[in-house]
Amino acid sequence: MSFQLELASPASLSPAASTSTSKSTSTPTPTPTPTPIPSAFSRLAQSRTVAKQLQETAVVALPANPTIEDVPKIVWENRRFVHEDSLAQKGAKGRKSWIRSHGTFLIELNHHDQAIGHVWCCSQCDSKGAAEFFSVQATSSAADHLRKAQRITPANQLSTDDGSAVDPSYYTTLKRRRLEQSIIPKAKVMAIQELSVGVDLWTSPNRFAVMAVFAHFIDQRGRHQSRLLALRRQLGSPSGENLASTLVEVAQEWDIQERVDTIVSDNLATNDACLHYVYKELNPSLRPNDVKARRMRCYGHVLNLVARAFLFGTDADAFELESDINSIRGLAEQDLAHWRTKGPIGKLHNIVKFIRSSPQRSEQFKRIA
Repeated sequence: MSFQLELASPASLSPAASTSTSKSTSTPTPTPTPTPIPSAFSRLAQSRTVAKQLQETAVVALPANPTIEDVPKIVWENRRFVHEDSLAQKGAKGRKSWIRSHGTFLIELNHHDQAIGHVWCCSQCDSKGAAEFFSVQATSSAADHLRKAQRITPANQLSTDDGSAVDPSYYTTLKRRRLEQSIIPKAKVMAIQELSVGVDLWTSPNRFAVMAVFAHFIDQRGRHQSRLLALRRQLGSPSGENLASTLVEVAQEWDIQERVDTIVSDNLATNDACLHYVYKELNPSLRPNDVKARRMRCYGHVLNLVARAFLFGTDADAFELESDINSIRGLAEQDLAHWRTKGPIGKLHNIVKFIRSSPQRSEQFKRIA
């Protein structure tokens, strides 16, 4: 008796037979479960901090001389930025402000991807998902935020970095005493019947906002005199009411409330509001037109605005910002070409910059001139 074994093809096997055969031969391999793709809603719900976005964009390859179009964009709510360092060329000098250790410098863009300003993002706030941005045209706002909201000051940073540093409160006490001391005796000011007051707000090298108050008067010989009344630390925002509070305090200390005639200050809207509050406190009987007549514009500041208009044209801020970006990126040739578009004034700027960039050139220019 003979037997013949026929092997069925896989296609001819029934599902049951196929299952039976696989069980008898080997254990089936489990099918991997595919990773679900996150929905758009889940992506929106995720909090992507500025630091996280910077970390993600750090792996992106950039050309040798990247432009704003080449750099990955950072988005926070409805605002768009690029990392300032990503546009800086190798060897270019970066920012040296102490706030750099506690935040990130960014360039804000408009909807056309054009730079509209430089800002600083606080790392402490960003890590909590509530990023705060401050303009760095002057870093005093960012420094005030670190001091008030985060309790971080340059002195704290120094004492942290160097264990042998002297107690910063010692220097703070000395500075406060020097700021509160006046150059002239109070008796001389009391003898002046009428005077004008000059007010200016500036930022000290250690990033303190300081109000300088000067008295201008004519002495007995008919000569113009200017004397410093106070260098006062200005705390809080530079609002008109806040500035007025400091100025009135100085006037009361010198007992000159009734002898202040005109007040000279920069051509800023906050100073208009400041002097409105000051005169309201010093002489409530003054009418609005009287206050307006006693508000004098600083002639030097007016000349500065005129010079900026000559140099930068109508859109001064945008022109100056582009020049700053070229300087940060170390693009000397591009910056020279940028200034040449302003005609003779721009060429004169380039000549002055070329001469002043070297002590030897400055000396040679003095010999020739």
